[in-house]
Amino acid sequence: RVRQSDIRLFKTVEDGPYTVGDQITYTIIVENLGPDTATNIIVLDQLSVALNFISFESTNGSFDASTEEWIIDSLYVNERDSLFLTVEIVEDGFIYNIAEGSAQEEDPNSSNNTSNEVEIEVTEGLEISPGFSPDGDGQNDVWILKGIDNYPDNNVMIFNRWGNKIFEMNSYNNDDRAWRGEVQARLVISGTEVPDGTYFYLIDLGDGSKPLSGYITLIR
Repeated sequence: RVRQSDIRLFKTVEDGPYTVGDQITYTIIVENLGPDTATNIIVLDQLSVALNFISFESTNGSFDASTEEWIIDSLYVNERDSLFLTVEIVEDGFIYNIAEGSAQEEDPNSSNNTSNEVEIEVTEGLEISPGFSPDGDGQNDVWILKGIDNYPDNNVMIFNRWGNKIFEMNSYNNDDRAWRGEVQARLVISGTEVPDGTYFYLIDLGDGSKPLSGYITLIR
């Protein structure tokens, strides 16, 4: 009789949120449902142009980044192997990926040779302005956190060089909930406008990630 091997594929990705510049890992699982040993298995995973290949790990076989093919010599009946592809996200928007597999033997059920489609939604990464000039000229008067609207549960705090908190805002939005170089009324020690200089920030995105910290230069 003609030798047959039923190749089945699955594909998953680690949980988001996903932002530009992140590195994420896709997992592809190939399984041989039989009835015979599968040989010369080739799994093709054409990565989106929004992704840059970084590295791979596999339980068997090898991945060729130039052809985007995972090649496995053989799979026994009911045996499965896994491929872990680490990529960098370089564009925002929706990214879709599938994997397709085949073996040298005749496949009695080709409907499962293509994995489920994996979809992720990528937002722009947070871009923190290094400084601003709140002089009332209508330009660069507000400290801008580009992409902060993707994190509605955020908390932003500003400190002076002595470590005193001068500003705090939940749901910072670059508009009516933004820092304009003033000490909040409830935190006023003397005066409301802060002088030119360097200030320090602490940003909790509210998504469970580690808070971000750094400094801002203010020049009026």
